[in-house]
Amino acid sequence: MKHALVIGGTGMLAETTLWLADQGYHVSVVVRNKQKMDKLIERSTRSDKLIPVLVDYKNTEGLIHRLREDFERHGTPQLVVAWIHSDAGKAREVILHEVAKATVPFNLYIILGSSHNRDVFRQEINVPDHGTLHIVQLGYVVEGNRSKWLVHDEIAHGVIDAIRNEKMEHVVGVLEPWEHRP
Repeated sequence: MKHALVIGGTGMLAETTLWLADQGYHVSVVVRNKQKMDKLIERSTRSDKLIPVLVDYKNTEGLIHRLREDFERHGTPQLVVAWIHSDAGKAREVILHEVAKATVPFNLYIILGSSHNRDVFRQEINVPDHGTLHIVQLGYVVEGNRSKWLVHDEIAHGVIDAIRNEKMEHVVGVLEPWEHRP
């Protein structure tokens, strides 16, 4: 069984979550808000493939407990898509640790904001040999002489493109010139 874990999968990554289910993945979605998850399930043509993991990822002990339950029930994910806010404490490390405990090869797609330095981030994260780190960095879009931040669909489709094409690094939109950011 193909198993994916998505953190941030009911908001800006909702279309990515739905796409993964359509690709045949059982998709465990770490979600704080049950109502958002219910709406996502209603939208899905493959609702049987969506698995809510109700927990606030800022709650370290709760996150560990819920991930272990999910992995025991559905297996260790081979694909992880994680958009984790910087104020989430140890969430990224906890998720990576729990996924890496099994020796199942996995791909980890980390979503970063426009101001992150990908090289520094790669040095800071410790992915084991059986995992492959992919970085998707979100930029902005230039339209004429104006710029705007990416919208949900642009973000989701950029992440889908990175997964589909197994890109090691992928920028959605543009990052430069820095002074043209919205």
